[in-house]
Amino acid sequence: MSRHLRCLCLLLVTACAAAPLRRTSTQTLDTALGRFELSVEDDGTSPLEQVELPQALERASLAVTRWGTLNEPVALIVVPTHAALERAIKHPGYPELRAWSTYGRILLQAPRTWTWNRPDLAQLQLEELLRHELTHCVMFQQSSGSGHWKSKRIAYWFREGMASYTANQGYFRMSLGELRDFYRDHPGVKLLQTPERYDAAHHREVYSASHRAFLTLVDSRGEEAVRHILARMREGADFDAAFLSVIGETSAAFADHFEEALR
Repeated sequence: MSRHLRCLCLLLVTACAAAPLRRTSTQTLDTALGRFELSVEDDGTSPLEQVELPQALERASLAVTRWGTLNEPVALIVVPTHAALERAIKHPGYPELRAWSTYGRILLQAPRTWTWNRPDLAQLQLEELLRHELTHCVMFQQSSGSGHWKSKRIAYWFREGMASYTANQGYFRMSLGELRDFYRDHPGVKLLQTPERYDAAHHREVYSASHRAFLTLVDSRGEEAVRHILARMREGADFDAAFLSVIGETSAAFADHFEEALR
């Protein structure tokens, strides 16, 4: 064998060792919420070893129908590692992140790679996460078409608060008392008005304040008001105009009143 050929063979072997082939399996699933196209990127072992994704998706879908249904299919793509998720969404530095949703796509880190404090609750934890992510998809699709959902500029506290509320995640969010202590110790901080300034350093606080603010909105105006806000956006209004027309004050004013009350 010539020297050139030996080098070429060595390069091929090295490349194969560094980048093993991944198999992709797909499945179409119709739920009460709408149609999903499941795609699983597999690195050689099943990402569904601990949990059953289709069953979790069907159960989670039922809880999200309170806001409406999907107008278009959603691609749910399971990626093999957290690093793969961060690369796909270009959002590094959030080790607790397990999924990312847009108008018609959910990227999900393979459940077998999660750290399970209670493996016996794995299925319930996956359903909870899917309720959160599906809420984002329905929110975007109920408020706009595929070409305009970003231009609605839905407030961060409303987006994340609505998803956390639907997923029943209040049990691990900070209580109102804990948030009061935080605001007292951080005068001038406005988690809901400028969350992008604080999300990295105060991720838990931002999500907790968003959850509690949305819960306050629902407690005072009901879930029907939320559906009306989505409908106003679907008719053409952006989020601020829709919120004002339904609630009677701007989203920024509502958030400011909520935070001032906590101070």
